[in-house]
Amino acid sequence: KDSIPSEPVPENRSKTFDPAILSPITLKILSFTLSKVGLIL
Repeated sequence: KDSIPSEPVPENRSKTFDPAILSPITLKILSFTLSKVGLIL
């Protein structure tokens, strides 16, 4: 039974990580990478 509940776990994670939640995170990552690129350049 442990293997059964472990399978829907990624599904729940995918549901929690909705585009609405991913967009602000990606924006922060992009801004962070851009700041690092700016420092390198």
